[in-house]
Amino acid sequence: MKKKLLIFLLLLSLYSSVVFAAEVVVDFVDVGQGDAILIRTTAGAVVLIDGGQESAGRRSLVPFLHEANVGTINLMVATHPHSDHIGGLIPVLENFTVEKVYADAQIHTTRTYERFLLLIDQLDIPFYQVKAGMEVSLPGIDRFVFLHPQEQFLTGLNNNSVVIWMQVGSQNFLFTGDIESQAEQLLVASKTLPQAQVLKVAHHGSSTSSSSPFLAAIQPEIAIIMVGEDNTYSHPALQTLINLQGVEIYRTDYHGTITITTDGQTREITTRKWQVGLDYRINLNTASAVELQTVPGIGPVLAERIINYRNQYGFNQVGDLINISGIGAATLEKIKDYFYVD
Repeated sequence: MKKKLLIFLLLLSLYSSVVFAAEVVVDFVDVGQGDAILIRTTAGAVVLIDGGQESAGRRSLVPFLHEANVGTINLMVATHPHSDHIGGLIPVLENFTVEKVYADAQIHTTRTYERFLLLIDQLDIPFYQVKAGMEVSLPGIDRFVFLHPQEQFLTGLNNNSVVIWMQVGSQNFLFTGDIESQAEQLLVASKTLPQAQVLKVAHHGSSTSSSSPFLAAIQPEIAIIMVGEDNTYSHPALQTLINLQGVEIYRTDYHGTITITTDGQTREITTRKWQVGLDYRINLNTASAVELQTVPGIGPVLAERIINYRNQYGFNQVGDLINISGIGAATLEKIKDYFYVD
C-alpha cells in the first residue's frame, strides 16, 4: 500500500511539473532601425531590453505592450545610450510602471539620454549600473546573467553595451546590444562566454560585429537581426551574413516582430508584420510637423511638404500623399497605415 502511495505521489509530482512548467515568451519587437526585446514568463516576470527610437517607441512599442497586456515591467534594461536603443524607453516609462532599471551608465551628452535619466529620477525608479558577473532572479527564468560591460570601459559606447545570457531549461539566449569586435574578443578571451541557441545579433548585423571566433564560441542555431527596412547603414552587412552561414536567420525588416516561445525544452518561432492600431494613427488634415515626424521615414522636409500640400489642397484620402514630391509608391505603401483622413 505504501509503495502504491509513493508511486502515485511521484507520478502526481511529475504530472504537475509538466502541466505547470513555466513558459517564456521572447518578442523581438519590430521598431525599425533599433532594438526592443520583451521577455514575459507565465510565472509573472516581465523584462524589457531597449526600446528603439522615441518615435518607434510611441508608434510601435507602446501599442505592442498594451496589446500584450503588460501592466508592470519588473526589469528595464538600457544596453547603451544611443537613441535607437533608449529613445523608445521614454514613452514606455511615461505609460507603464517600471520597477527597476539596469544600464551600463556610460556618460553620453545627448538630450535623449538626459531626458531618459531625468524621467527615471523623477519617477523614483531604482537604477543599477551593470557590471559583468551580476545576476538577477526572475520567476520562470533559470538564470539571467550580465556578462558585460567590464569594470574598465572599452573604447566607444557600443563596445560597453550590456550583454545578457538567459537560461530557460535547456534553451539559452544571448542578447548582445551593439557590441563590436573589441568587446567580442574580450568575451571570448574570458573563457566564460556560454553557448546559446538563440543569438540577438549585435549592432543590427554591422560588419564591426559577429566575428567568426565569437560565433564559434556561442554556436547559435537561431540568429535574430533587428534592422530597419531600407536603412541607410547597409545593415546587415554581407560579411555578417556570410559568418552566419548555417544558422537560421530571422530579420525584423523581413519578418516583422519575431516571437520565440519556449517551455525550456522546445521552442516555437512565429513572426508577424506589425500593423498600426487605429488609436495610434495620425489625422493627415490636422497633424503638426512634430507628429508627422514620428512616422518612420518622414523627416522635416517631407513633413513641411505634407503641410504645404494640405494648406493648398487638403487631403481627401491617404493616397493623396502620392502627389507630394519625395513620396513614391514604395514609400506610400510603408507609411499609409500610420494615417487617416476625416
